[in-house]
Amino acid sequence: MTIKTNKVFKFLENSTNKITVNQGGARSGKTYNILIWFTKEAMRVKKKVFSICREAMPALTSSAMRDFFEIHKDNGMYDKSRHNISKNEYIFNGNLFEFFSLDDEQKVRGRKRDYLFINEANECKFPIWKQLIYRTSTKIVIDYNPSDEFHWIYDKVIPRDDADFLRTTHFDNPFLVQSIRDEIERLKKEDPDEYRVFGLGEKGVSRETIYPKWIIVPHIPEGKIDFECTGLDFGFNNPSSLIRVVVMDKNNLYVDELLHQTRMTNKDLIDRFKLLVDNRIEIKADSAEPKTIAEIKAAGFNIKAVKKGDGSVINGIKRVNKYNIRITKRSVNLIKEIKNYKFKKDRNDIVTDTPITFNDHAMDAMRYATMPVKENKLIPKAR
Repeated sequence: MTIKTNKVFKFLENSTNKITVNQGGARSGKTYNILIWFTKEAMRVKKKVFSICREAMPALTSSAMRDFFEIHKDNGMYDKSRHNISKNEYIFNGNLFEFFSLDDEQKVRGRKRDYLFINEANECKFPIWKQLIYRTSTKIVIDYNPSDEFHWIYDKVIPRDDADFLRTTHFDNPFLVQSIRDEIERLKKEDPDEYRVFGLGEKGVSRETIYPKWIIVPHIPEGKIDFECTGLDFGFNNPSSLIRVVVMDKNNLYVDELLHQTRMTNKDLIDRFKLLVDNRIEIKADSAEPKTIAEIKAAGFNIKAVKKGDGSVINGIKRVNKYNIRITKRSVNLIKEIKNYKFKKDRNDIVTDTPITFNDHAMDAMRYATMPVKENKLIPKAR
């Protein structure tokens, strides 16, 4: 089979993981190339079940299902006698291709399959996803436009150690006509938020969201550390939050929640720090608690108060936003905070530079930890 393909197909060819996540903008060619790969895979195997599905049958019929049969007809592979139109099933090279909607309980909870493709997977509900993957043995591929600010795909699929991830845009589709490409690019001026999703293939966010670009990762990877620091926001009835940040490859900021707990006395904090903190690594702490800082320092920890002043909060936010933010999946409280961390709006509905100070303890600690980073100069990890 000689069909023109793009990077989505090549990525699948090289994938060794069970799950492949294809996040992309409009007309990036992701669905078409996934179906080409499924066809090629069906030429390699026999007696396998390939399930292709989407939330609603009319949408599936007019998108992935139409593309699949277009590929087969255009390349002389279609055999009408093997197409059961009433059941939406097709036999190809001794393999069964079945097309069904995700509101079909019998299909979702029914027979097993070897290969699964969920088209526009952000429409799928998480319990349905779980039922499907329980019954898929070999390969799962999903695609979607990332129009949702928050979604189970971001939190529960992308971070998996058996998943790989590819983001594509219309620039990755060399076969797209220029008039459509121009129309997508027109969004850049007309609606920047829409352009983020459909032009750049990035997560949709509201304008008041403070940290729009972050992903969840399994853990901080091994490797050369350019910078490391720990941030501490004090609390008692509110949680005390201890956040470790690590810069790697100069642009990746890894964030790990070490502690997020209420009603912690100074002794409690010190006892926990002995288990959690390398006393050679600097801790940048909320300057509102000088006595607590002195007590922690006396216990042998390298702790210093942050220097606050006019613009320190917004400048700190800008500093964090310069990085690719990578949050460990165990940082559940930090993830909850960053999802809801937003700028205030004024009475005219204009977004200001002032954050909403509610449930922002891990956010403050993360920002404190980045304060020692100098412009264009990374401070190395303490030795």
